[in-house]
Amino acid sequence: MNSPPHHDPPEPTGIVLDTPDPPDDLPYTDFEDYRARELLRVNGIELKRDSVLTALQQGDPVLQGAAAHTVAALGLTEAIPALKRLVETSDDLVKTEAGYGLVRLGLDEYRHILKEALRSRPDANLSPAVAAGDLARLGDPSGFPVLAMCFEVDNLIVRMIACKQLLFFVPFHDTKTSDGQRMDVYALFERALADPHPDVRRLVARQLSELGTPEALRLLHRG
Repeated sequence: MNSPPHHDPPEPTGIVLDTPDPPDDLPYTDFEDYRARELLRVNGIELKRDSVLTALQQGDPVLQGAAAHTVAALGLTEAIPALKRLVETSDDLVKTEAGYGLVRLGLDEYRHILKEALRSRPDANLSPAVAAGDLARLGDPSGFPVLAMCFEVDNLIVRMIACKQLLFFVPFHDTKTSDGQRMDVYALFERALADPHPDVRRLVARQLSELGTPEALRLLHRG
């Protein structure tokens, strides 16, 4: 896939995006919940019910996305009306986070929001990579072809987000997608290990180390 040059989007004005690294003993599967909470915290939003619900309804889109992720992780079903409104937003990432939140809170009929996000161009949007990982967490590997395309784009942020999702596809390794494509997850791990940016390589090494499978250890030793 040949992608046109794409520049990383500017950081939102006034929003702090740097969050503390996850604790060494935190399982990788909990990283995104941790980052969403910390993104709220470093921007002055207390991790309390009322504060998170307010951020969900009134915050900057970046913080709304983090709040949508957090209310679902906390099981706050009272956030469902606000999440339903957010799936109508024009912001792709907020819409994706809200859809994932609704499914996590038991409204599986909103899974289609994630499926729709897969149809966006991965070289121009962040939501396809996020949605692919969200679906994999929900037991649906249909985003694998999109994830593979994300590793071919020039945008570092897209590749980082795609890399974050790899661990969630491991249960589907060597199975086939609905159109018969074999899902070689370790081939994508290997590709990420060869990425020119060290942050991508560090992230994939963290996942492989936690996996500890023979295939994962082989790739780590080769890297």
